[in-house]
Amino acid sequence: MQHETLTFDDTVSVTNKSSKYYGYAGIIRAISKQVLFLWDNKLMYRSFGIYAENSRNVEIKGKEQIMKEINRLHNVGDIVMINGGQSYGYVTQAA
Repeated sequence: MQHETLTFDDTVSVTNKSSKYYGYAGIIRAISKQVLFLWDNKLMYRSFGIYAENSRNVEIKGKEQIMKEINRLHNVGDIVMINGGQSYGYVTQAA
């Protein structure tokens, strides 16, 4: 298993099936020892979208997944600049 460095503003997905938040994806907002504080706008009804998860239960989203999210959120042809995470600074066009 490859260990990757998690940093502030990375987008991660919860991959441990025994976790309460399995299947959710979130943006890292704070890190404390092995606990990540993630933000997801789908959870705005409780604690303003912030939830805690063990760092062993998450994986960094790959560039393919990030591109799928961009294409889902933006119209075809929109120019998008990544403002955080491991792809910070990339400029791409939604397909």
